[in-house]
Amino acid sequence: MPFEFPGAVPIEGGDDIAQSHLDWLIDFRNALELFQDFMAMYLNDAQDVCIPAGAEGINVLKVVPDSPTSMEVSVTRGICVVDRVPYALLIDTLSPVIIAPVTNPRIDIIVANPQGKTFDVITGTEAGSPVAPTAPTGTLKLCEIDLIVSQTSIEVGDITDSRTLGG
Repeated sequence: MPFEFPGAVPIEGGDDIAQSHLDWLIDFRNALELFQDFMAMYLNDAQDVCIPAGAEGINVLKVVPDSPTSMEVSVTRGICVVDRVPYALLIDTLSPVIIAPVTNPRIDIIVANPQGKTFDVITGTEAGSPVAPTAPTGTLKLCEIDLIVSQTSIEVGDITDSRTLGG
């Protein structure tokens, strides 16, 4: 059965205007479902989490290598709650260039920062056996990136997912 607007005739194939209205309604419904999930978690004193909802599902705020690979990473769009403060990254966003360590390996982290309405790269300390830095208060750690001396690109295997998915 074709979708029908209340009090209107069914949408027939080739009716571009009606199809655009239907597409808008589907997008609106998906956004409303995402908002409902978000509010349920937010109002229930949720932990600091990424909210896997909408078309992105479990890929919200996921850190992935840039394509083609470089010393930048991309954070996929999504929503999270940190200290009861919502954070929404509306589009996939590229990080600043991450500088390779000079003397010893290093572990950097990527965090969601609701106060700054951004995500941040937190640079670790070079060491023979590096340890990831601690995420600053009020942020949510998204991943760790293992870096070696003179590294020229960040690959999938260099990124360890640290997100906590709610729901």
